[in-house]
Amino acid sequence: MYKKIQKKEKEHHVREIFLYDILKRWTEIQIQETMVRWQVDKNEKNETDGNCGRMYQKRNGR
Repeated sequence: MYKKIQKKEKEHHVREIFLYDILKRWTEIQIQETMVRWQVDKNEKNETDGNCGRMYQKRNGR
């Protein structure tokens, strides 16, 4: 009986670690995507600044 409970706890623990791992990896991917997006936005803004930033403002609906 005691071993059964121990085994269940172990499985649960493994599952928690697995979920944590997925969450961590997903978060890292999200952060990287956001960084890339910011970089692209910044580059686009710099390119259109010669145009008084009109295209950039139009794209963002400002």
